[in-house]
Amino acid sequence: MGSTPPNADHSSLSQRLHILARNLWWTWNPEAQAIFQDLSPQVWQQSNHNAVEVLNEVSSVELQARLHDQEFMKKVQFVLEEFEDYLKDKSTWVSRNVPALMNPIVYFSAEFGLHESLPIYSGGLGVLSGDHTKSASDLGLPFIGIGLYYRKGYFQQRIGNEGWQEEQYPVWPPEHLPLELVSLPEGGRLLNSVEIGDVTVYFQTWRLNVGRTVVYLLDTCVPENSEHYQGLTASVYGGNIDTRIGQEVVLGIGGVRLLKSMGVTPSCYHMNEGHSAFLVLELLLAETNRHELLGVDVKLLDQEALHRLGAAVGEHVLVILRREQRVDGDRHDTRLDRAEERHRPVDGVVHRNQDAVFHPEAQRQQVVAEAVHPLGEIAEAALARIVDVGGLCAPPGLQVPADQVLGRVVNAWNVA
Repeated sequence: MGSTPPNADHSSLSQRLHILARNLWWTWNPEAQAIFQDLSPQVWQQSNHNAVEVLNEVSSVELQARLHDQEFMKKVQFVLEEFEDYLKDKSTWVSRNVPALMNPIVYFSAEFGLHESLPIYSGGLGVLSGDHTKSASDLGLPFIGIGLYYRKGYFQQRIGNEGWQEEQYPVWPPEHLPLELVSLPEGGRLLNSVEIGDVTVYFQTWRLNVGRTVVYLLDTCVPENSEHYQGLTASVYGGNIDTRIGQEVVLGIGGVRLLKSMGVTPSCYHMNEGHSAFLVLELLLAETNRHELLGVDVKLLDQEALHRLGAAVGEHVLVILRREQRVDGDRHDTRLDRAEERHRPVDGVVHRNQDAVFHPEAQRQQVVAEAVHPLGEIAEAALARIVDVGGLCAPPGLQVPADQVLGRVVNAWNVA
């Protein structure tokens, strides 16, 4: 590790400290956390341990004064050098063991539990996503996370005077968080869109640095949208089923479109559970268009071709909640009708026999996809292999959520 001269430029240290605050590497480095806590114990506590908020509240004059304290300055120098050496280190586990892995693994998740000061998660699924992101950074894995920017986060609760639980949704503005708006090379923000029903919904994107990895958070709170859709991504799992489906369309379809607009070619699309399963539709549309341009019959899209789409799904919670059980067919069609108007193979992928159930002893799943379009036959064949691949069996009579079915379709495509 290099050393900084005793007469180090305090302005340079201050700038480097601001860079550190906007990279969540410090969340798994106790020495780095201690620096921000020492700068302002009160703000550190009140902000739920938010390094950006500490530096927002500490004036530049006060920070310069603290950096003239030799003992404190040495602690800052040590942490900054450790952080910068970490980012520059090319001798990672991946570089030594999997040097051919160049294109990023793109990890889609409805939650990222990276730190308590960034409440864009509700529980275990988010914590798992956060740990995967941090581990990918330590391993040197080419990794991109795709999530949603929930400005109101997950609700905070308190017990009121009457003894009942009360929920609060405080707003978490981006200027108080380690977020950077993704912009175009020529200037201005990068804006993408998805179709929800007959409405075009726009979203901007925020970059979140997590060590060597990056997470992109999609945000519909833009003036191009109506007030209703500006609030679509406001809360974690907020609203009714319409809100949930809208969020999942933005996450899955919007995430794929974001990557394309940034020129990113993933080595794999990983779905952390089924919330982002609509990405499969976007990949299928792109693959179908490619075959049509080449003059290849879309019916020739076999499982090997679908495997090349590079999607995988991770399932962790084997309990199906009643509120997740069913997506109404009319709602589904309403949100996807614009895709069908373009004569794209959507229906055959997302429709299934609504009476189908999973039986623990079943060797094959009798799940029937309606072959409205040619790809329906492929979807049917893939769905029939769910038990062999996913291993998830529910008691007789229990319905399987549509998003989990879509996720397992992708999983089935990825077996030989």
